[in-house]
Amino acid sequence: MLLISFSIFTIAQTTTGTLSGIVSAPDGVIPGATVVIKDNQTGRERTVTTSDAGSFAVSQLDFGTYTVSINASGYKKFVTKDVKVDVGRESSLTITMEVGGV
Repeated sequence: MLLISFSIFTIAQTTTGTLSGIVSAPDGVIPGATVVIKDNQTGRERTVTTSDAGSFAVSQLDFGTYTVSINASGYKKFVTKDVKVDVGRESSLTITMEVGGV
């Protein structure tokens, strides 16, 4: 009985989710891209850089909607709005950047 109560309490305490993704271009993944994740309600931002495999992950995001902006040298800026982050879940993006200037 104690175990069940503890599990319910733990689930009730979780109010965040995770956003992850892969950033690529027609010629392969893009390491070192700057990913900015902005909470549409609060305006708070988190900034990360993609790994050598072109991936990123940001945990502990409050549930809600976010705007994701990605910049990489030699590619056009990518922006997507209203990316949903749910409580206790991992949302995933697969982004293909376009070759071009700033």
